[in-house]
Amino acid sequence: MNSLFKRKFGAGYRLIFGYVCLFMAFIGLIILLPLLIIAFFPNEWMCYKAFLVPGVGSLVIGLLMYLVLTKGVDKSQLGKHQDSVLLVSIWLSAVLIGALPFFLNQYFYPEIDSIKMNFSESFFESVSGFSAAGLTVFKNLLDGKVAYGLDTFCPHVYLFYRALTQFFGGIGLVLIVTSAVSDRYGMKLFYTEGHNDRLLPNLAKTAKVTFSIYCLIIALGSFALWLFGMDFFEALCHSISGMATGGFSTRSSGFYYFESSSYTGNGVFEYNPIGAEITTCCIMLLGATS
Repeated sequence: MNSLFKRKFGAGYRLIFGYVCLFMAFIGLIILLPLLIIAFFPNEWMCYKAFLVPGVGSLVIGLLMYLVLTKGVDKSQLGKHQDSVLLVSIWLSAVLIGALPFFLNQYFYPEIDSIKMNFSESFFESVSGFSAAGLTVFKNLLDGKVAYGLDTFCPHVYLFYRALTQFFGGIGLVLIVTSAVSDRYGMKLFYTEGHNDRLLPNLAKTAKVTFSIYCLIIALGSFALWLFGMDFFEALCHSISGMATGGFSTRSSGFYYFESSSYTGNGVFEYNPIGAEITTCCIMLLGATS
């Protein structure tokens, strides 16, 4: 009996580490996604190393470790209270790995002063994003000033990455992971985080529907903000931030910047403050009630 318990207990923790490694791979993908923004802002190419190194590293190491740790392990061997250990481990791995792009840039491209962040600041920004809190320690954002060849103090690739952390934090990190876990223990973990509802009986289908709804609202919100005169990149970032009910903005003064007399529009449409405010309020309400 003792031997059986030890085997099951050990297999359960192997499974926990395996799922954490699988989640590491997923975080690696999130870190790599902002590199697509460089195609639209090629003068920010020098930032790629701060995303490529931790992104590829997390993806490769995570997948390899997942395959090694879960090989021959019964996926239903999570023991009592081990779901809570998995939940805490998932959150810790998310915020620790997610802090690396903020932290590493000072070593790869130290000339950009606005992104020289020590690890505590990087960790704070990561926690704020993945928890959808929206507090920030960034010194300067998009303020229309020139710094080392960039037309902004903070490169767009970092602004988009911050928005992405809020997106995945708002949609629910655990919902994403549990969609890859066996249904029985996936639901147990889902409820452990405090959720008590699901759209569909199958958790994987629930994750897909939730993800689709979030993306649709963000797309419609971004388009509406663009029609009301906001630059499309900033419209996208604010739509994501609003849907996550967070506070990350592309501007140091937040949404107030667009109310100033210096901002007239996106070059296609004049800025309509009332329309933009109502649209953002609707996005936040939908995010808060989802």
